[in-house]
Amino acid sequence: MSFSPDHQARKRRRVDNSASTLSKPFKSPLIKRQPIKQTGVSDQHLPTQASESPNVQYATISTSQESSTISHVPKPVSCPIYPQSSPLSSSYPRSRLIDTSSDATVITLQKQHSALLLRLSKLKQQLDTAEQALKVTESKQDKELQALVTRWRETSREAAEEVFRGAKERINRMGGVGAWRERSKRKPNGWDDVEIDHSMTKEQQQQIEIQKEEMAEDAEKYGLNDREEELEDEDETFSMDMMLKSMNIEVDIIGYDKDNQRRGVTMGCAIAYDEIGGMSISVEKRLRSLLNQASQTFSTSSNMTKEFKLKDLTSLDLKDGDKVEAEVEGIDGGKVLLIKMNGKVSGINANCSHFGAPLKNGVLTPDGRLTCPWHGACFNTTTGDVEDAPAPDPLGVFSVSEKDGGIYVKGEESHIKNGKRGLDVKVNAADAQKVVIVGGGSGTFGAFERLRTLGYKGAITILTGEDSGPIDRTKLSKALIPDASKLALRSKEWYSNAAIDIVPETVTTVDFSKKIVTGKSGKTYDYTSLILAPGGTPKKLPMPGFKKLDNIFVLRNVGHVNDILAAAPEGSGKKIVVVGSSFIGMEVGNALAGKKHDVTIIGMERTPLERVMGEKVGSIFQKLLEKSGVKFRMDASVDDATPSSSDSSKVGGVKLKDGTTLEADLVILGVGVAPATEFLKDSGVDFEKDGSLKTDENFAVEGLKDVYAIGDIATYPYHGPGGDGTPTRIEHWNVAQNAGKRVAAVLTSNTPKPFIPIFWSALGSQLRYCGATPNGYDDIVLTGEPDEAKFVAYYCKGETVVAVATMMKDPVMTKCAELMRRGKMPTKTQLKDQGVDVLTLDLPVGYKI
Repeated sequence: MSFSPDHQARKRRRVDNSASTLSKPFKSPLIKRQPIKQTGVSDQHLPTQASESPNVQYATISTSQESSTISHVPKPVSCPIYPQSSPLSSSYPRSRLIDTSSDATVITLQKQHSALLLRLSKLKQQLDTAEQALKVTESKQDKELQALVTRWRETSREAAEEVFRGAKERINRMGGVGAWRERSKRKPNGWDDVEIDHSMTKEQQQQIEIQKEEMAEDAEKYGLNDREEELEDEDETFSMDMMLKSMNIEVDIIGYDKDNQRRGVTMGCAIAYDEIGGMSISVEKRLRSLLNQASQTFSTSSNMTKEFKLKDLTSLDLKDGDKVEAEVEGIDGGKVLLIKMNGKVSGINANCSHFGAPLKNGVLTPDGRLTCPWHGACFNTTTGDVEDAPAPDPLGVFSVSEKDGGIYVKGEESHIKNGKRGLDVKVNAADAQKVVIVGGGSGTFGAFERLRTLGYKGAITILTGEDSGPIDRTKLSKALIPDASKLALRSKEWYSNAAIDIVPETVTTVDFSKKIVTGKSGKTYDYTSLILAPGGTPKKLPMPGFKKLDNIFVLRNVGHVNDILAAAPEGSGKKIVVVGSSFIGMEVGNALAGKKHDVTIIGMERTPLERVMGEKVGSIFQKLLEKSGVKFRMDASVDDATPSSSDSSKVGGVKLKDGTTLEADLVILGVGVAPATEFLKDSGVDFEKDGSLKTDENFAVEGLKDVYAIGDIATYPYHGPGGDGTPTRIEHWNVAQNAGKRVAAVLTSNTPKPFIPIFWSALGSQLRYCGATPNGYDDIVLTGEPDEAKFVAYYCKGETVVAVATMMKDPVMTKCAELMRRGKMPTKTQLKDQGVDVLTLDLPVGYKI
């Protein structure tokens, strides 16, 4: 194909203009500039897509017979990372371009006019740049600007890595780096795959051919072919340096160190000249878009931040590891926690986002973990992010400064007022990956929350037999809250923004070979990864009376709470028998006693929870509930349920094996739960004796591909103190949620962190517990004032402390959990004979389980 000399001249001018634009000084996107007003420019003749080709100078001629108004389009400020596409692809009509056959004098004047306007535009741009430089030089906000640049660079690197994640898979499909290089040699300019559609007009086909030729010339002019030679000189594995070179981006722009590159970014945007062919510009635009979004986000964030003075603080005289809570002036109830780590003081919200525990009483580790003193929630003190359950939301973080005799924090006012940052996740699920989660409990919450915060872009579908998304199920037995909206962990809007589909569907079967889940409705759901988190099914008693009589309840969901409260309205003084002195039985019995009912708990052990907690500790719980009015029948066995004398369809009493009958208006069963795995019975999966699924340390189900089990149905190897990898099933809220977080880390190729099991219970006072006893315990070291329900109980197997329970001794449990995690828990002898106080022990960096 050949072109006229006039066409070739125009094309050379366009390329020269592009080169001129690339040499222009950088214009900050964060500073607004007024557009240059051009005299005599008629807006009606501007090309409709001029912004798509910012390096092209257009001149138009009015169609009016009375005048010949020439309009010049000023060049917008730009900082392209690759020469822009040809203006011939614009929708601007070709007939409006200057007619080169016009009168020579007119053409000369037009050129002079355009040249003057171009010169004026350049001078004004230079003046604007100088003014920006002067403002930056005179600015007193150097630290803030530097912090903004640092944050922008961090997000820019994350954006580059996001582009890489998509490219890596395509590189691998090609057969690796060698295959990519061979292919790029055959298609050096990325246009070989662009085919001519013969349904196009002749002019459209000609434009594509022009663009192909221009791309080839641009590659030669700007050294892109040389870049390919540079890439071949490097190692066989792509580095971030090579990736950015392939996109014509300098490494220093986003702060990468060529000699110490970030983990994981080994191949990437070099794909821009590969199988996607003509889409190289699209990849660059995607990265540019991400960087621009980061810049805009940080600009907005910077505008929203304010400085606040702290009350009654005049200096930052803190030692490393110190924590100081302070009130914020001007914000009612506003508090921050000042923390000094590695010689630097920073601020964070003062209370846990779970139940509001004061974090000044929490445990701070050398690696920047701050753990709640009540329930074990853990936060990263640098970012405020949640690391361990059960906190649902991250905390706000604040910069701290000392000036004018006072201490100031800087951050968003809403973070101080709300006491947290809130987890704002907005995702368009565009990835081909699909995670299906069966169940709507704590494990599910931990999984989808961590998936999204770790950047997972695939679809997430939650199949749950309940009407709502995950709720705080711990409040069902502890407080008998009947309103699901008050228990919801996330709003419907949040799920929508996070692209998480919650389907009220009961799963009936799973075909693991085809990766398909089938619901009761008959609808099927395919997956790439499946997380099984259905929870547990409350056990029932097999005696005839318990099978057929009404007003016998279990407690697992909001519907059960409503049924119980309907049968026993507050203040009605109903006679209630709770069968089972389990944690659920004890909690619901305590809650109902608080609603003015006559409650009796039946237990088979000598004291409540004797098998788990020991007789001495169990007796403490019993005395606490007795003070609340609860009666106990311990060391007793149930024979059957008897009908009411007034209504034979309802329960009227519970008969014991010794012949005693306890009168009852209603009965609540608290005799444990079984793994809810009935829907898997025909799937061919292997079950443990208790009906659970055996998993590895990352909760992957043995014998199944891309299937994970968490929560009440998972038996996993426990590596905490005394565990030695013993298969263990733990029915705790925190364990399920942390297991979900661990699976999410695996699915997003992040390194999962170990956790120590933690749970709590409302038994007249707050019980805290960490560790586990899969291999039992043989001694208890009981310290404190047990008669006042103020104690620490160390459960020992030999010299090893395998679990710790406390009441009114915060933050001992939390400190012990961190010591266990790091393999530094004191021995039985040190605690019992030497009187070691765990709160005085230093925590080493890192963990050992």
